[in-house]
Amino acid sequence: MTVSSQTSSVSYLGDGVTTLLPVPFYFLAQTDLVVTRVNADASVTTLVLGSDYSVSGDGVQSGGAVTMFAAPVVGVQILINRVVPATQETDYVANDPFPAESHERALDKLTMLVQQAFSYLGRALLRPVGKNDYDAQGRKIVNLGDGAADPDAVNIRTMRSYVDAAIAGVVGGFGYFLQAGIGAVLRTFQSKMRDVISVKDFGAVGDGITNDTAAFQACFSAHPHADIKVPCGVYILTGTLTKDSGVISGDGRDSVLVFDNMSGADGFVFNPQNQQTLSGAVYLTVLARGTNGGRAFVAPQNSIQYATRRSAYIFDNLYIAGYTLPPPGTQNAFETIETWLCGIETGDGIGCDITSYQFFGSYRSDTDPTLQVQSCGIRLRAAFTLLTAQLSKLTITNAYRGIEIGKSAFWQITNFDISHSFDGVYQIESGAFNECVLSNGNINSQHAGVYFFGIGGRRVDTVIVRRHRFGWKSATYDWYGLKMESCNSTWISKFEAEPSEVDGAFLGTQYNIHLDTCGGVLIDGVLVGATCDRGILLSDCAQVVISNTESFQNDPAAVLFRLINGTRNTHFGNYAVVSSFSGEIMSKDALTLVNPIQMMNQAFDFQTSGSAAMSLTRSNAVADNRIWRLALGTNSFNRQAVTDAGVGTNYELVTRTGATVDEIQWRATQLRVGNAGPIIRGGAGSPEGSITAPPGSLWLQTTSGGGNYQKLTGTGNTGWVTI
Repeated sequence: MTVSSQTSSVSYLGDGVTTLLPVPFYFLAQTDLVVTRVNADASVTTLVLGSDYSVSGDGVQSGGAVTMFAAPVVGVQILINRVVPATQETDYVANDPFPAESHERALDKLTMLVQQAFSYLGRALLRPVGKNDYDAQGRKIVNLGDGAADPDAVNIRTMRSYVDAAIAGVVGGFGYFLQAGIGAVLRTFQSKMRDVISVKDFGAVGDGITNDTAAFQACFSAHPHADIKVPCGVYILTGTLTKDSGVISGDGRDSVLVFDNMSGADGFVFNPQNQQTLSGAVYLTVLARGTNGGRAFVAPQNSIQYATRRSAYIFDNLYIAGYTLPPPGTQNAFETIETWLCGIETGDGIGCDITSYQFFGSYRSDTDPTLQVQSCGIRLRAAFTLLTAQLSKLTITNAYRGIEIGKSAFWQITNFDISHSFDGVYQIESGAFNECVLSNGNINSQHAGVYFFGIGGRRVDTVIVRRHRFGWKSATYDWYGLKMESCNSTWISKFEAEPSEVDGAFLGTQYNIHLDTCGGVLIDGVLVGATCDRGILLSDCAQVVISNTESFQNDPAAVLFRLINGTRNTHFGNYAVVSSFSGEIMSKDALTLVNPIQMMNQAFDFQTSGSAAMSLTRSNAVADNRIWRLALGTNSFNRQAVTDAGVGTNYELVTRTGATVDEIQWRATQLRVGNAGPIIRGGAGSPEGSITAPPGSLWLQTTSGGGNYQKLTGTGNTGWVTI
């Protein structure tokens, strides 16, 4: 026979039915066929003759067939290859006739072996003619050993090891990341780098020139609930940016957001839609340039954020200001030309933390406030409830109002400095919640340091309020360190107020504390500044307890305690004044006081270089019968009956020389001995027929040469005899 075909292999795809597989090439023996199954998962299995299949047609030049004992399933490939043993089994006997059949068969086998070798070579990695590299023809190379020298080929294991050790920040998904620790799993770099979402992932440049507004909004829209990173850079923004929730974080003063020409539009607006989200901004610098911005950060006023979604907010390490600084030499503190109308306005939620916050605005304390932008550093207001706002480490300067308190907000404000403001901490709406605390802070304001109304359960502790000496001198309004209206159950402690008038006096009245229609107020530890016209004024107040008051007032027109409009049931405890104090300790509108006012000083030692007096007032007595006074003179101690106009008449005088009492005078119409006993009276002439007295009474006649009289009988005006 001859080998007329170069084919030595054939393949079939299983269909789950066919078992007879033709072999279209010549093979010498059944064992010369190797049958292989390639499974769907690319694994390879060599089948066994007699167990998995049978062969027919061996020795037939046209070929034969392989019969599978089980039909190959769909997706399985069957490969049939002729594999001839590399042996020579033909024996030529000397002098025998030429064995043509055996010789031909041997040549056939040799031809088959050559074809078989070429088949192997066809599957080998070859170097094409004229080329200096090998061509795998798109096939993978498996079982490649680890490279050792620089020119060696690299398998996946070596590549991964190299990437893990040497590559960081690669583009796309190339390479793998494995975290240290038991249980860590391999992640692609693509997956790992997506842990942090940056505005630069969406095209933000941050070069101080490119408008990055669209890139920021695209980032916020693609990841509405995620935290967003703002890397170092100067980002130009020209419109309001909206975000569902999540925290926007930067690198402090190196992450600068410049909002250009906003003309009152807001910067960042949050509107959480999911439950229990945290929103806000940390470590950012946010500037308004060209025109004033609206609110730099806004959280919504919406009851659903508290009652249903339970949203929370955080603002930490933020610097919010205008962009342009005034010319040198014109700065009033640290104002800027532009400003934000409000740095942060919070809304409803289960909590809001504002810490390490700095706001710089355009307000000038030495200029008419009505001509200036009414900006504020922070505004707390909710539609239903803001529970609870924690504010600390605040620096707010050159804002018209430092902090505005709206309705429905619980809050605690601690460790703050508000300077060059018109108002410091100022309530702007009714419906504010009780149980709030203001403590450990400094305020420099031109109108009201602290102002509250219609609340209770509030504490003001360790707060110092000043009015800057450079303040606008044409202001005619009054000034208040602390003013409260219709407030109850309030505790004021360690409070000091001082309107500095070093560079000229202010118009209007300067009040340290002004309470109007308040009740149940405890004032403990108040320092009244030298230029306060009124230390503590109470108008229509009740149940106010004041103790441990110090006054440095030195104006003759000053009043330490002023009571008006029916103030009642109030107690004044210990107080101290400077030696130069020359005003009034207490001044009151007596006509409106209908209940007791108590004033005392424990271990009382009233020392003064001038005259001094202590008054006792029966507020519901008839006119000119209310006031009694103890008066201190240079060598006398007197008791007086005092008119409502304050004019006193001595009725008892005790004079002394050293420790000796020189004289006691009783200046009364008569002196009675016992509850209903005789009286002692004096006057000119005889008392007979004109002076009524009980028996035993004495008449001391003042007429020269006349005798004294005693009443011996009767109860009328007769019975007087000379003694």
